[in-house]
Parts: sequence; C-alpha cells; structure tokens
Amino acid sequence: MEDLQAVFRMVYSEEAVAMQLEHSSSGLPSAVREDVQIILAADGSGASLAIALLLKLRDKYRQCVKHLILFSPWLDVTSDNPLISGRHVSDEVISGDALHRAVDMYTYSSNIDNPHVSPLKADVESFKGFPHVYIQMGQKEILLRDAERFRDILQKAGVEVTMDIWPDMMFMFQMADEYLAESHLALEKIGKTICERAEDRDTQEEREDIMRKNNIVRDE
Repeated sequence: MEDLQAVFRMVYSEEAVAMQLEHSSSGLPSAVREDVQIILAADGSGASLAIALLLKLRDKYRQCVKHLILFSPWLDVTSDNPLISGRHVSDEVISGDALHRAVDMYTYSSNIDNPHVSPLKADVESFKGFPHVYIQMGQKEILLRDAERFRDILQKAGVEVTMDIWPDMMFMFQMADEYLAESHLALEKIGKTICERAEDRDTQEEREDIMRKNNIVRDE
C-alpha cells in the first residue's frame, strides 16, 4: 500500500501525504490534474488492497485512475467461501487448504468480512465510478469462480470489465516466464490493450483508416 500511496504523493505533491486508506477522503488538494492517467495493478491478495484504495478515494481522484489490472485476484477470504472450505484439484499451485492457512496470516478473524479485505462483500453501489477493470487469470485457477462473480458485480455497477482467461493455465502463471510462453504473451496482451486504450479517439480512427487502406487485419 505504501507504493500505491507514493504514486499519488508524486502526482499531487506534498499536500497529498495524508493519502492513506483512513484519510483518503480529506487532506488532498482541491485541483486535480486533468492529464493524470494512473494504472493500478495487483495480484493475488494484493488485489483487495488496490480495490480498497479505489473504494476509499473520492470521486474526483478516482477519475484519475484509468485502469485497474488484477492478476489472479483473491477477492473473498471469508470462511464461508466454498473455495476455502472445499477442494479444487485442477489448480496445481494453490488449494482450499492453502487459502485457509493464508487467511490466518492475512488478517484477524473479525476483519475478514470487511469489503476492503473481501471485495465480494461490498455492495454494487460501492463500485460505481470504477475505472476499466482488466482481470487476467488461468482457466484452472481455484479463484476463477470468485473473479467471475466480481465481474458480474462490476457490470451491474456499470463498470467496463475485460475478463482474460488463459486455457490450461494455473494461478499466477504470468510469473513462470522461464518456462511458459503464455507468461510473456499474456503480459504483452495487457500492454497492447492499455496502450491502445490510451490513444485518443482521433488517433484510433486514423490508425484504423490506415489499416483499412492497407488491408491490414488486426491480430486478436
């Protein structure tokens, strides 16, 4: 969380030192730089930290975050989550037992229902005004079902969501770059998507026109 706060301090100067989860609704400068485009990215349990930051940000500061990228997000640490109490044999990396043990180290028991810890416990209204959310996961992941539930919640809140599921891949496959070609391809895909979305509409139309004139087909 300190790294995330550091980004906002650099953007909004020393006046934003008070940017902590408990104080993000006050102590910030009144003017917001219109050219600021921030991308938040997190993986695993870090996803709840990034989401919590967005939930706490006031609307005018939340608008500066253009994309939220989540790799294999862990979105519900509560004990009644069937992912924790059950088994999921297709994910070679983590299991329900591993998640159960991790909960004890992640937070105290009375805090697990907090939406800032388990974002799936937040109501739909909380996510209104969220930026584009890009979720990238492996098809075998134990956490995939929760991510799909999160996608549905975001869409009900009017949030644009990109769900990028890679066949036969496991939890955090992007880290296995020494062994899996999919690791590189997955990260390249995110980079390409973000760069394209960062273009203004005129630039996009100009590029599409050039592609049409030269019979260039976009790779999917």
